[in-house]
Amino acid sequence: MTRVRRSIIFVPGSERRKLEKCRSFPADSLLLDLEDSVAPEMVVTARSQVSEFLRLGDRGPQERMVRIHGVRTPQFHEDLQAILPARPDAIVVPKVNGPAEVQLVDELISTAEALHQIPPGSIRL
Repeated sequence: MTRVRRSIIFVPGSERRKLEKCRSFPADSLLLDLEDSVAPEMVVTARSQVSEFLRLGDRGPQERMVRIHGVRTPQFHEDLQAILPARPDAIVVPKVNGPAEVQLVDELISTAEALHQIPPGSIRL
């Protein structure tokens, strides 16, 4: 499915008020951030809040993307484990160092889709 991304709202995953409010904006996409806009001590809270946002909220017309931590960080696998079961529309990986990292994330997404009975290819990269 092709999506138009004329506008993207970046929302810190640690800011519950901003997560609640972002649905009301007429943006094409919401980028729920676990990375740079979240203080290190708030990452666990951000994961939980973003996962809850994805699971409980009205899907609406907006694309819901989640920016995780980079492949070479200690938070990478924990981000994916927390977020993929909640079925985001897409995962955004920052600071990619080459095709092997993209392939790794793609494989992990495919594995999670199978494990959580999500139709293959539902979560884009």
